[in-house]
Amino acid sequence: MKIVGARSRTGITFARQPDGSFLKAVPSAARAVKSFDAANFSRLTGDWQVSRLSADAELQGKLEILRARSRDHEQNDPYAENYLRLRENNVIGHDGFTLQMKVKLSEELNVETGELSVVLDTAANHIIERAWRRFCRKKNFLVTRDMHATEACKLIERTYNRDGDLLIRKVRGAPNEFGFALQLFEADYLDDRFIDFRGVPCNCPLERTLPSGQPFPPCERGVHEVRMGVELHGDWKFPVAYWLLANHPGDYFFGNQYATRRIRVPVDEIIHPFVHKRIEQTRGVPACVAAMLRLQMIGGMDEAALVAARAGAQKMGVITKDVPDNFEADDDYYNGGVGRTIDGAPGEFIEMPMGFDIKPLDWKSPEDYAPFQKTQLRGAAAGYGVSYSAFANDPSDANFSATKIGMMEEREGYRGGQQFFINHILREAFPDFLEAAMLAGIADLPFSRFEDYIDDDAVVFSGRSFPWLDPQKDIAAAREAIELGVDTRSRIARENACDFEEITAELGREERLRKAAGLGAPEVEGQGISKEGKGKKPEKPAEASAVKSAFIGEVAFRDLPPGAKETVAQFAECDATSKVIRYGMTVPELLAKADQHNLETARKHCRRLTIAEAGDIVRGRADKFILVHNDRIIDGHHHLAKAEKGKVTSSLPVLDLTPLRFQAKNG
Repeated sequence: MKIVGARSRTGITFARQPDGSFLKAVPSAARAVKSFDAANFSRLTGDWQVSRLSADAELQGKLEILRARSRDHEQNDPYAENYLRLRENNVIGHDGFTLQMKVKLSEELNVETGELSVVLDTAANHIIERAWRRFCRKKNFLVTRDMHATEACKLIERTYNRDGDLLIRKVRGAPNEFGFALQLFEADYLDDRFIDFRGVPCNCPLERTLPSGQPFPPCERGVHEVRMGVELHGDWKFPVAYWLLANHPGDYFFGNQYATRRIRVPVDEIIHPFVHKRIEQTRGVPACVAAMLRLQMIGGMDEAALVAARAGAQKMGVITKDVPDNFEADDDYYNGGVGRTIDGAPGEFIEMPMGFDIKPLDWKSPEDYAPFQKTQLRGAAAGYGVSYSAFANDPSDANFSATKIGMMEEREGYRGGQQFFINHILREAFPDFLEAAMLAGIADLPFSRFEDYIDDDAVVFSGRSFPWLDPQKDIAAAREAIELGVDTRSRIARENACDFEEITAELGREERLRKAAGLGAPEVEGQGISKEGKGKKPEKPAEASAVKSAFIGEVAFRDLPPGAKETVAQFAECDATSKVIRYGMTVPELLAKADQHNLETARKHCRRLTIAEAGDIVRGRADKFILVHNDRIIDGHHHLAKAEKGKVTSSLPVLDLTPLRFQAKNG
C-alpha cells in the first residue's frame, strides 16, 4: 500500500490511501507524552488520592487516631491479638534474652604467623553476667517493681508494635539495690500536639559534651525545633530532648482529668524505639496500619455473617391473620402498635386459631463467605508481615513445602525483631546498668576498664532460637558443619541462646560426679548413623586408642627450656626453685580444657596448613608446652589446633601452673 504523507498546520500527520481517502496518524509529540500509567489522571485513577507531605506532616493529627484504633483491634479483634502474641512468643520467647560477656583480658598478634591469640577475662565476664541476672529480677528491673525483665520485654515488644513507639526512661537513683531502673511510658505521654518551628533555645553547650570532653558546639541557627514532642538539633535534626506530659492525657479518674503540663527530659535519659519507614521520621506508626482498614471490614463482615447465621438458626416467623375488609381494631388489639410475641420452646408445636397463619423468616448465612474471608485474611496477614497459617491459625490447606517457605520468611522477620530489640533497647540500657552495678558494689570491677566492659564485641545478647520441625536433623546438620569446619560449637550454642563455656563447665561437672559415683561415661545414642538410618556403635577414634595422659613429674623452673621459661613467666611469678607439674595429655583430653573462642581463632589460622605440615610442626616442637591453670588451658591453643589438624595421636607435653600459683602466693 502506497502512502503519501502530508502535514497540516495543526501538526497532525495525514496519510493518503490508494482510494484517495486520508488516514489520521498519531503525531510524534503525542507519542512522547506517554510515560508512567500510574501517574496519569483518568476515570480509573480518579479515586486514587495521594499525598506529598513529609513523614511527620502525614502523622500530625492522625497519630492519635491510628494509635487508638490499633488498641481497639487489640481489645476486640482476635487476629490482631494473635499477631501481638506471635511477636511476644517469637521475638522475646519464654526465657527472654541471654547476656554472654566476651571481655578480653589480652589480645596479641603474632607478626610472623599472623595468628591472633585472645585470652578472655573469665572472672569479669562471670561477675557482669551474674549482676545482669540479678538486675533482671522483678524488684530491680522496673521502677514499678512489678515485672521481671522477660515480662517487661514482652510488654515493650507488644507496645511499640501496637502503638508505633513508646518511651523508656533510665532512672538513676531508683529505690532498689542497684540505684537504677527503667520506667516505661506509653506514647501518649509524648505530646503529639507540641510543635514549635519558631525555635526552642539551643542548650547544647550546657547539656552535651564531645567524646573529648569539650562542650558540644551550639547550633548555627541558635535554636532547636520541636516535632510532635521531640526536640531536634537545629542543624542535624537528631533528638536532643523529649517533652513529656506530666500525666497521661487520657487518665480520667473519678471524672477528673489532670491539667496539661510538659516536662523536658534530656535524650540521655530516654530510649525511644520505633521502626523507621521514611527518612526524617520522628514518630513511629502502628505495625498494623497497612492492614487496619481491611481487618476492620473483615470484623464487620464476620459479625454480620454470625448474626445472620444465629438468626437463621432461631427459625423465627411472623404470624398473620385473615380479617374482613371492613374490620376495625383498636390499639389493644395490636398491642399498642408493636404487635404480639409468642415464645416457643424447642420441639414444641403450637396450634394456631382459625384464620391465623405463620410465615417463616429464614435468614441464611452467605454460602461463599468462607473462601472470601480467607482471601481477605491473606491480605491482612501480608500487611502484618506474617504467614496466613500463623495469623489466622489455619493450617488446613497448607502443604509442607509452602509452610516451610512461609515459615522461613516469617522467622527472618522475627530474627530482625530480635536484633532491633537488642540494638535499640538492651544495648542502650546496658552501660547505665553496669555503671550502677559497679557503683553499688554488686559488680566489683575496676572503673579503669569500663570502656572494655561495654564494648560492642564484649556485650553479646542472644534471643530465643528457631529450631526446625525435626530437631534430630538440626543436630545432624550442626555436627556435619563442625566436621567440615564451616561452623563452630560456640556459634551454634549462641544461636540456641546458650553459652558454650557454661555448657562445657556443666558437662565437666557432670563427668566428675559420675566418676565420683563410680559410673562410666554415658553412652550417646545416634552417633555413627549409617546411610540407611540404622544406628550403630560409634567407631573408636584413633586419638582415644592412643597413648593416655600420664603424670610425668615435677619440673624445676630452671630446668625448663629457654622458650618455655619465657612463656611461663608471662603467666606466673616464679624463681629458679619453683616447680611445676608436667603431664602428657592427648588431643581429645586437651580439647575439653580449651577455651573455645581462642581455639576457634587458632583453627582458622591452621587451615592455611596441610594436615601433613601441621603434624610435622607439632612433632618437631618437643620444647613447646601447653600451659594449664585450674584445669583450663591458658596458653598453647595454636599448638593444640595444629596437633588436632595434624591428627597427632601421641600425648602432648603439658605444664600445670596451678601448684606454682600456690607456691608464689604462700612463699
